[in-house]
Amino acid sequence: RDTDIAITSITIVCELKFMVTRINLDTGEEEGESLEEEYTLEDVTINVSDYIAPTSVRDFRRSWATSAGEGEVLQKFSLRRNKLEDAITTVVECLGLHVCDGTSRVRSGARQHMIHLSGTFMGGVTVLARAQVSIGSSDTTVLKIAVRSKSATISKMVAESIS
Repeated sequence: RDTDIAITSITIVCELKFMVTRINLDTGEEEGESLEEEYTLEDVTINVSDYIAPTSVRDFRRSWATSAGEGEVLQKFSLRRNKLEDAITTVVECLGLHVCDGTSRVRSGARQHMIHLSGTFMGGVTVLARAQVSIGSSDTTVLKIAVRSKSATISKMVAESIS
């Protein structure tokens, strides 16, 4: 795979088309005309997170420090979540990364929280992310995320997979 080409989310519409034919059980011959049938199946969505295995690293802080400057991408998002816990769950689900160092637990009454995430992108590329989630105005939370990997293209794909 060429890591310089971005992967985007895609939805595949699925439909099963087949022919119904009556068969005489005694002779094995077709009886009458065949009828064409269609059956709509559930759509399949393939996201960037489907290319990531949530894997842990031994020491996130050390791994983060040693990867400084490598393919780092910074993004800022506004999420339609009014609780930090809900926003963190959404971020983890969208990215498909592993939460490191128990950072998924939010302190009671906190207005902001930092989570550490890691995983392995297709082709064995380690991906690290630090995401700060804070309470915004009205019913939103603000996400500031930094993603690092050896490929800026992969880092960008991962960061932009937030939806």
